[in-house]
Amino acid sequence: MTGTQPAAPGPLPPAGAAVVPEGLSAGDVSPSRLSTLVAAGEKFARLAEGSLDRQVPACPDWTVLDLVGHLGGVYSWANLVLAAGGERPAAARSAPPGDRSTTVAWFLEQRSRLLESLTATPGHAPAWNFSSRSERTASWWLRRQAVETAIHLHDLEEAAAYDARTDPTGSRTVTAEAAADGADEMLCDLALSYLDRNPGIGVAGTLHVHCTDAPGEWLVDFDVTPARTTREHAKADAAVRGPAGELLLWLWNRRNLEEATLEVFGEAHVARCWELIRL
Repeated sequence: MTGTQPAAPGPLPPAGAAVVPEGLSAGDVSPSRLSTLVAAGEKFARLAEGSLDRQVPACPDWTVLDLVGHLGGVYSWANLVLAAGGERPAAARSAPPGDRSTTVAWFLEQRSRLLESLTATPGHAPAWNFSSRSERTASWWLRRQAVETAIHLHDLEEAAAYDARTDPTGSRTVTAEAAADGADEMLCDLALSYLDRNPGIGVAGTLHVHCTDAPGEWLVDFDVTPARTTREHAKADAAVRGPAGELLLWLWNRRNLEEATLEVFGEAHVARCWELIRL
């Protein structure tokens, strides 16, 4: 049976969730991806305040201050790409300020500029990217920044010992559909690009990945050259299934198979090959 391509992430819950800020229009870009980027970025900035000296478990050499500087720099680079009209920018990304007390304000400035660029640039407009598997358009950067922010929000939540049960907003910042969209990006684009650049790292076999709380099924074939992912339900050497958010954290090596709330079927060593894909 052939599955369907994962649906675009749906709108965020209204309680406490930022959708598209007043004054911005999603235009022909994905409003759901834009909503994810907005909500996750707002929460990231809020949690970073007061946590800048905490260590980041997912990035052991970093503090939250380093994480904020990294994500703000990524936003700056994406903004430069969108302004370059299809060329790779020659300019360097913005660096965080020397005065740590202004780092979060600097981050919010980079975020504001990125949101303005993304909403002003048609999704089909030419825009360079580092992928070997995707079209070079502005829409690629919207999904990339939404997922980048979601992953680093998780890193920050770990560092800040964030407990969702005590969050007065009561909202889910990254929906299951948004997480499935992030899984699709990794499985169909980023991981394959990584393998194109790093052949022979030892991955082998076929892997089926299945979201249980949002549309999304994929078959990854490591045995063909180049490696290939198709969006379908199919028998494989190993299968990993579970909630989209848990799958996304596993695919980004934030959790291993034992830590994540996932079911593994078949040859578990094939699924563990994923740990060799380090972005």
